[in-house]
Amino acid sequence: EAAEQRLHRLLTTALSPIDNALAHGLLGDTLDAEARPSEAFAEFAKANEILKRLYAERFAGPGVQTIPDMLAWLIAYYERAPQPPAPRPRPTSPSPAAGHVFLVGFPRSGTTLLERVLAAHPDMVAWDERETLTEAVRDFMSDGAGLDRLATTGETALATYRADYWRRVADTGADVAGKVALDKLPLNTMKLPLIARLFPEAKILFALRDPRDVVLSCFRQRFRMNPSMYEFLTLDGAARFYDGVMRLADLYRAKLSL
Repeated sequence: EAAEQRLHRLLTTALSPIDNALAHGLLGDTLDAEARPSEAFAEFAKANEILKRLYAERFAGPGVQTIPDMLAWLIAYYERAPQPPAPRPRPTSPSPAAGHVFLVGFPRSGTTLLERVLAAHPDMVAWDERETLTEAVRDFMSDGAGLDRLATTGETALATYRADYWRRVADTGADVAGKVALDKLPLNTMKLPLIARLFPEAKILFALRDPRDVVLSCFRQRFRMNPSMYEFLTLDGAARFYDGVMRLADLYRAKLSL
């Protein structure tokens, strides 16, 4: 109750748009803790509307490929793709890790909890969520032509992308030598074509949680803004994003050797 009163007072002062959104979000958390869900939801919606106006030009403006745009062409590409190819030969470039696991799914699906449980094992190493496939995403996942190139790229070139991946892992401070490397980034679900091609022996753990919990949780969080997190600023946007990623995951399971 005291926090609620302080936040109401704060919201009467001059705040930057980001601080204003944060304050509304915290007020929503406070009201939710007081079992006042309708009022809490209204505060989350106010916070998100402020951020949506602030970031609309950057993440949904003219000439910007939005996340829905990317999902649309990826889904169309893999709907047309043939059935899974024959298993690829083992990579010729050695891995520094004794094993390799990608933990994917969707934000707020419980991946952090699962990562903490698994990383407690002495033979497993994990690191904070980091983009480790940056170079490969840039070169192969901008459009369908890039995915066509990915299918025909030879081992020598792929070894360069693997080396870049392991360099980025090392930059996190993780020492994977002789350990099982656990790469947890929920939205790497969208990048499973790269994972299947670069690391055909890696295991994939796919986290699932009730979609209603996932979408509401995404809507009410204050994430650092990027093109994906922008989609969570409306309930419809979050739901459509979840639906698109899950449709894509089903296609990947049918069309890739995972």
